[in-house]
This record gives sequence, C-alpha cells and structure tokens, in this order.
Amino acid sequence: MKQDKALNVAIVGGGSGCKAIMDMILAEKLSRLHMKLIGVADSDQGAPGHQYARKQGIYTTNDYHDLYELEDLNLIIELVGDVDLADEILRTKPDHVRLMDNIAARLFWDVFQIEEQRVAERKRAEEVVREKQRFLQAVFDAIQDGITVLDCDLNVILANLWMEKMFSDQMPLVGKKCYNVYHKRETPCPGCPSLPNLATGEARNEVVAYPSEENPTHWIDLSTSALKNPRGHVVSIIEYMKDITRHKRAKEALQESEAQKRAILDASIDMIRYVDTDMRIIWANRTTTAELGMTPEDIEGQACYELFIGRDMPCEGCPTLKALKTGQTEHAVMHESRVAGRCEESYWDCYGIPLRSESGEIIRLIQVARDVTEQKQTEKELKKRHNELEAINGILWQLTKEDNLIGMGQILQDIMEDFFLEFDTMIVLLTPNGDGLYFPRPKKGQARETCYDRAERKIRDLRLEHDLLECLTKKGIRPACSGTKEGACPPVIKALAADFRTWMAVPIALDDGCFGLFMLGSPSVDTDVDADLIFVETLIRQISGVIRYQISQEVREEAFREQLTGPDKFIGIVGRSRQMQQLYRMIQAVADSASTVLITGESGTGKELVAHAIHRAGKYRDTPFISAHCSSFVPTLVHSEIFGHEKGAFTGATTRKLGRLERAKGGILFLDEVADLPLETQVLLLRFLQDKSFERVGGERPVEVNVRVIAATNKDIEKEMEVGRLREDFYYRLNVIPLKLPPLRERIADLPMLANHFLRTYCLIEGKEVTGFDIEAMKLMMDYDWPGNVRELQNTVARCVVLAAGKSISVDALPMRMRAPERTPKEFSLAKNERNLILNVMHECNWNKHKAARLLAISRGTLYSKLKRYDIQP
Repeated sequence: MKQDKALNVAIVGGGSGCKAIMDMILAEKLSRLHMKLIGVADSDQGAPGHQYARKQGIYTTNDYHDLYELEDLNLIIELVGDVDLADEILRTKPDHVRLMDNIAARLFWDVFQIEEQRVAERKRAEEVVREKQRFLQAVFDAIQDGITVLDCDLNVILANLWMEKMFSDQMPLVGKKCYNVYHKRETPCPGCPSLPNLATGEARNEVVAYPSEENPTHWIDLSTSALKNPRGHVVSIIEYMKDITRHKRAKEALQESEAQKRAILDASIDMIRYVDTDMRIIWANRTTTAELGMTPEDIEGQACYELFIGRDMPCEGCPTLKALKTGQTEHAVMHESRVAGRCEESYWDCYGIPLRSESGEIIRLIQVARDVTEQKQTEKELKKRHNELEAINGILWQLTKEDNLIGMGQILQDIMEDFFLEFDTMIVLLTPNGDGLYFPRPKKGQARETCYDRAERKIRDLRLEHDLLECLTKKGIRPACSGTKEGACPPVIKALAADFRTWMAVPIALDDGCFGLFMLGSPSVDTDVDADLIFVETLIRQISGVIRYQISQEVREEAFREQLTGPDKFIGIVGRSRQMQQLYRMIQAVADSASTVLITGESGTGKELVAHAIHRAGKYRDTPFISAHCSSFVPTLVHSEIFGHEKGAFTGATTRKLGRLERAKGGILFLDEVADLPLETQVLLLRFLQDKSFERVGGERPVEVNVRVIAATNKDIEKEMEVGRLREDFYYRLNVIPLKLPPLRERIADLPMLANHFLRTYCLIEGKEVTGFDIEAMKLMMDYDWPGNVRELQNTVARCVVLAAGKSISVDALPMRMRAPERTPKEFSLAKNERNLILNVMHECNWNKHKAARLLAISRGTLYSKLKRYDIQP
C-alpha cells in the first residue's frame, strides 16, 4: 500500500520547547505521523534545541530566513512566543509553507485537558475492548461486522447486513468488483491483500484508508483468508472488515498526549518523580535531573532519600511514606540543611500522591517537590517584623504606665537587652533648653546601674560632654550602626562605640529637634545589625514624644524640689525666725515617738504641713500617712470613714470597707479639725487611743492596729470644752505633745522668704520669669495683717505671678485690700505699731530682753510689761 507523503517541518526557536518537539517528532513510536524535521533556526547557537539538532545531523542556522530555502518545506513551527516575530514569519514565508505559531505555549495550556482526555480515552479504549468481545459474539450470532466473499476475479458474491448498510448507495453489492464498490476504482487497489491471498492461499491482514489514502475519513482493519476446494485450489476470498477509525485516533491521541505530558513535566519548575513502592525512581523530569546534576539513566532505580539527602532511610515526616500508609495524597514542608549538594538550608513543599491498580492496590507514587526557601525566608522576616511591632506596642504600653524617666529607662533596658542578647543599653538626654546633658537620678537605695548611669560614666571618662552636646544640638545625627560606612557617622559616636564590636545609635528626636541619644552595643557579639537598626529607629521614633514630655516634667519637678529643700527650709516648711527654728527642733524631737501630737494654730498656718514633716523626719517616713478631714465627713458616715464597716452594716454597705485607721496601719493617722468630730466618735477614738483596738461598724470582733495619731485644730480648745463640743478626757489624750503654730503676723520677718519661695514655685508652674517684688509691694505686704496667714500669702503670690506683666511684681499686682488708699484706724493704731516694733526687735536680738530694752530705749521692767500686754512670746 502506498505510504503517506512526509510532512517536512522546520522550527524557529531553539529553547527547551524546541528539544521537546524534536523528541516528539523523532520518537520511533510516532514515526507514523510522517513528520520530518529538516531544519532549526535560533539566534543563540548555544540554545539546547539548536545544539541537539546539530547532534542529530539536522540543518541549523541562526537566521530563520534561511529555512525558506529548504527543499520541500511544508510547515514552520514558531516556538519563540514573540507575536512580532510570528507576524514577520507569516508575512515573509513562502506561500505554500504553513505556520504554526507558539505551539509550545498551546501544548502547555492543553496538557491538563489532554490528561483528562487520556483517562477518558483509556476508559473508552477499555470499553471498546469489551464491546469488541460482545461484537465478536454478535458476529457469531448476527454477523454484524463487515464480511464479504469474493470470487477469484474479486467480484462480490456475498456481503453481510453491515456491509450493505455501509455501502447502501452502492446497492446491490453482489456482482460488483470490490474495488469499484469500496474505493470507486476501475482497477484493483495498490497493495490489496486479497491479491496475494489468491496467489498463495495464505491469510493476510492490512489496515487500509477509506475512501482513499489521500483523503481518508475512516480506517478499516481488513483481514483476508482463502477458501479452497477439496483439491486445494483457491475458489474464493473472505474479507473481514472492521472500522478502527476511533481506535486509531484514540491511540494516536494517547501517544501524542504522552509526549506532550513528558514535555510539559520537563518544563515544570517543580521536581516531579515517578517512584515505586520502595521509593525508587522510575522516571524524573528535567528539573530533577538539573537539581541533581545527573542524567535520567543515572537516577533511575535509586531511592529519592539516597540521592537528595544522602540518607539510608526515608526522611522523617516524608509525605510519600505517609501516602503509602494512608493511601491518600499527603503534604509536608520539609526543612533540610543540605539537599543535592546545596550547602545552605532549604525548604521544600512536598507532595506524595499514590496511584492504584484496578484492584485498589498502590503500585506507584508521584512525588512533587517545589523549592520554597525564598518564601520561607520571607515568612521568617515578616514574623520577625511582626515580633518587632509587638515589642514596640508592648514597650509603648508599659511606658504609658511609668511616670518617671528612670522607670522608662529600665523598661527600655530590660526589653532591648532581652531582644538583643549580650548588648548594653545607654541613654543620653538633653535638658529642655538644650544647654546641657541630663541624666535622671535613681531613687535612694537603688543599687542597679541604670542606662543613664552607664552613659554618663562613659561620656565623662572619655570627656565627650562638649562634643556630644554640640553634635546633638547643632550638627545633628542620623541613625548609624557598626556597619555604617566610614565618614557617615560623627566621630563622637564612633568614640562612644569604640569598645563595642557591634553597636547601634539612634537620635531621640522629633521634627522640631533632637533631645537625646539611644545606643545599644556589645563588646562580644559580631553580627550584621543593619536590619535591626530599622526596628530600633522605629521604636525610638514612637517613644520620643513621651520622653521629651517626661524630661520637661522631671526637670521642672527637680527645680520645684530644690525650692522645697533649700537652706531656709525644713522638710518643705519655709522660715528661719526664732519661732520656726524652735518648731523645727520640736518636730525633730517628736518624729520618732509614738505619742499623740496635737497641733494648734490659726487657719492657714500650715498644720497639715507640720504633720507631714513629723512623718518624714523620723522612723515613720516609709509607713502610710492617712489624712482624715473631720469637718468634711457626713455626720452619719463619720464612724464608717474612720473605723470602716462590715458588709450589710447599713443600707448600701454591699462590701466590707476598711476605715482610715486600718489603712494607716503601722503609720500615722492625721485628724484635721479634730474638734469638729461628734462626741460619740470622740468616745470611740478615746478608747482606741487607750487600747489600740476598735470595732468596725456592724462588726463584733475588735481590730488591733498600731497607729500613731496626730491631730490638729484651729478652734479655741478652752472655749470648745466649755460649751461641751470637745470632751476633756479626749483632749488630754490628744494633747500629749502640743505644738502651737505662730500666725504669720507674729513671724512677719519670714514673709520675704515665704513670698520669694512661692514666687519661684509659681513661676515654674506658670512658665514665667519673675525675679522678685518691688520695694513698695514688699512694704505693703509686710504691713498687712494676713488674717489667712501663709495660705493667704500663697494664694496672693500665685495671683501676682499670673497678673505680673514685667520681671518683678509691682503694687498694681497686689489685691486691693493691701493697697487701698483709705486705711482704718485699727490698721494704723499705735498699739499695733508698737507691738510689731517690739516683736521685730525681739527677733533681731534673738529674744535677749536686756539687749532689746537697750535698743528700744526703755527699761527692762517696761519691756516685760509690754511683752505681757501684747502677749508676745518666743
């Protein structure tokens, strides 16, 4: 039978797709496609397809136009994937030559559909086999295949129903030549199997095209066998015809699908392997062979774990091993430190897919492995950044609960030194005005070195104060680390980091300026911290505003504390007059005692301040100090406020409440305005002062506490006892140690000192710079009676600071009551002036009466008389 004319093919593009197509054309089992590769063109002569063609003896060129000159060229396959190139080839090719553009891309796109078709075709092929079996039985029973009997001249002498249906347009068939019926020819077909069968008597079989080989629409499997007479002569031929068109096309499609599948698997970026149940490789794609640097022949038969990991047993967690056990597709991400000769760690996304026989038994497995190292490294980096953000949020949350720079510094130091092991933390701050370095001081008794102490010691040892201050305030600084290029970091920072192998330095700054430096350094760790510097910079930027605010607050508070602890002050009490010095000595003497103290004096003389001074001056300084302002209590709740109550003691008492006595346990209870307490409460307090025990409201068991009581009142004690508002026994219990505070008018010499103290305090609060008082203003203040005592003076100075327009306080800033032009006779009475004169002279003479009488030019007896008349006492 005449063979089909070969289709002469040339390929443009010598990449990996070219080699796959070449393998498909050159494969022996595809030879019936009658495709012949006659040329390959690629501008890159080193392309794999270009080199492969040369090895196969196929014509190669670097200019695809040369292919046009090839003899009998029928088809050009363009594999470059360039639309412009395809258009150019289409425009310039010879007219008789066809163009198939970008076939590799379409093959790749169709592979999954073809795979499904392959499975379907396999099922159909199996069904054809079963149909064939049924059909053979049907032939036996009903002769449904095409069967004809020919005489020796090839005339049809018998045909079954199948033949009549197929060639119904040629009816009747009997009596006609077979080649005239089947192929509408006038002569026998070339290669007809019936002719040699007539000559030799041997059965023949042939697949023939119908209606012609030039334009086949069907393929017929034609079998012939000779019928002989008893003498052995051939008398007729039986032709058995079967339409195998579908089968042939399915087989061709299956073969093509297999080739395409191999090509696509080879083009995959994943490593794909076909293994047996012992995990030995049967087939592997090109990605696998490239990863191993081995040929397919070297790989076949070897276990995957031997090739890739160099192990003698499967890897722990291997998905292929799991798939063998479970019979399901298994997945795992494998982490290996060394794979196929790689020195660095790598991550692989692996699948194990079992393949079963018809009986359900696992006979093969597919292994798929993708390199996801870069993805995992990215995930690690993202997780690190997430942890950094969580750390920043945690630090910010903790910093918001701190109200001092020492606490903030310790939080930063602890968290950063946990985050960066073996690193030391240093923090340098600037004063609010930027005129010096500021290092917060820890509380007394704190032994741990702070990040501020560490920075201060290093800066002073290296004598970098001036250079660092100039760098932070004038030159500026950018975040830097041990990996920063030479010249990009200020010398003073380099000097600070001289003892560190690895370090980071970040300015504490906002848009309006720099006010500190944060530094981390390690003398032992040697690592790259460029990425970590971003985290540290982000953190410091987030907390810079909080730090700047706290610097301003603490500098102001330190200045305020200096106001309270100057040379003219005693634990917050201002004054150096004889009366005050006497008071200071008394406070110091009674501070460690457990005895009750009764402080008396006019309103505004500082009774609570003295109570606080007693608390702070002795052994009680670290114990509770609880104040009870007796005049502010609701009468019905006085007992509950002082002694506490049990749950259900009265309406609304839903829980137990501790009174002020219990809250002051071990310390001091200060009863202000004690004379305002109800008599029944005085009785209960008297009992407590005697027994050191009490009962809560609604309670039945006594509660014992060790509490020192300090009481205060501005009332006239004698008068209060006369009218029955104060029990005498309670008074005598309280008055163990009496302290009487002088009114301001009796220590008027302390007024300038007090006024200037309040002036500095309120200047700090208001942010003003007022230096003092005018002479006239001070004179008016000295002449004023001060019925509200020190409290009135404090409020007056606060008012003056707010209203002050210049650098000093003038008369205009004083209240009208001090600068009124009309003064009452009382204000300018002779008796008042005489009393004030005698009082001032006595202060100046340190209460030496002999010296004072001489200065006043009066006798000592007269002086004694006037001291008694005006009730002037030291």
